[in-house]
Amino acid sequence: MAFSTYKYGIFSIARFAQAVVIKQTSKKILDVVIDSRKITKNSLFICLDGQNFDGHSFIIDAINNGASAIMIKKEKANEILSKYKNYDIGILGVVSPLEGLQLLAKNYISQFPNINYSAITGSVGKSTTKQALAALLSTKGNTVYTPNNYNSEIGLPLSLLQIDGTTEYGVFEMGIDHIGEMDKHIFMLKPDQALITTIENSHIEKFGSRRKIAKEKGKIFHKDLDLGFISKDCNYKRLLSKNLKNQVIEYSLSDIKYNDKGLLGIEIIIDNQKVKLPIIGEHLLEDIVGAITVSKQLGLDNNQILEGLSRFEPMRGRGSIVDGDITVIEDCYNASPISTNFILSYLRRINWSGKKKVVLGSMKELGRSTKKAHIQIAKNIFNNKLESTFLYGKEMENAYKYLKKENYRDTLFYSDDFEELTYAVNKNKKQGDLFLLKGSRAMAIERLLPTLQGVL
Repeated sequence: MAFSTYKYGIFSIARFAQAVVIKQTSKKILDVVIDSRKITKNSLFICLDGQNFDGHSFIIDAINNGASAIMIKKEKANEILSKYKNYDIGILGVVSPLEGLQLLAKNYISQFPNINYSAITGSVGKSTTKQALAALLSTKGNTVYTPNNYNSEIGLPLSLLQIDGTTEYGVFEMGIDHIGEMDKHIFMLKPDQALITTIENSHIEKFGSRRKIAKEKGKIFHKDLDLGFISKDCNYKRLLSKNLKNQVIEYSLSDIKYNDKGLLGIEIIIDNQKVKLPIIGEHLLEDIVGAITVSKQLGLDNNQILEGLSRFEPMRGRGSIVDGDITVIEDCYNASPISTNFILSYLRRINWSGKKKVVLGSMKELGRSTKKAHIQIAKNIFNNKLESTFLYGKEMENAYKYLKKENYRDTLFYSDDFEELTYAVNKNKKQGDLFLLKGSRAMAIERLLPTLQGVL
């Protein structure tokens, strides 16, 4: 369904994106794609520029894969029209393909004014909150939400194109990693309610300070917002909510009854009824509480909340449990100082008959606080009762040097080479082990899963 439902012609797309039709086509446009390898028949291929690529270089691939039209920079119009004039492909020209994509999404969803929109931002916990709120609202009406990690200035417009006339609720992440990005999010979508999880040092290298992170994320509380939600433990609450005319509702773990079942999940109790969630750690449970708080304000009763929670599925890589001869906590999607310390502290409290072992990859984009943050992780490791610690990535060398200096007595390994890491982990693993895999997205620590799931 979604965008493809309407089978737009090239002039409709031009109107949405405020583009010039350079070359017409009678073909309909059923999808919008930014990766030529993912083109499906009758797609619009948007030629984005990246740090290491130029989408205009992949036009012929898009044509061969069945694209109906392409969106290009107007400044390249003569060159591209000359090159592809004999192909049955429509060509749209814009000043900036990224802005064209954003305008396309903004004007497309303006056709559906009755949808209720929720938006979520914060340094950690966005995806868990989004997954939970979408599951809850799905009990009340047709709900569209951010797929995977499509929460950037590129991902959000692609997410919005899932909406159609049957949609009643939209739940979208608004992730940012540089100043000005939240302005682009709010340009595309002004949510009816917004939630901020917490403010930490994620991406601080680009922002310069945590206060600047707070100010930028705080723009999600735009002047027309109906309701704002924020974790009671979030720093900068006053700064974040000072420009919001309407109510800001706080939430915390104390708002709910629960039983922590360790690696089996967390059991929430509502009206003496229990529902078990496949998450580990109170830091993730607080995100669930945030979603419940929003859903109550949108009119869900306790039965709908229980039903919604039973539908909740966390995203892979956010504390997922992988069972086998070796049990793995796969928490590899991303890593910040707060999330890494949370999961290490939680690991310490888990009852486990076998050996507890960790593989930690570097935490990226921490700027001047990089060394301090990795040493803090080392201190947490030092106080943890672990059989083996594997550290990977040049930033983790700070943690390794600290532990060596403190005469850390358990097995300790460090390398900036993934093959060396894989060999060391494979040699060390034993049946009954509990391994934690944690690291920033760039480290791709999940690549160790085949090694840990292999033959012992």
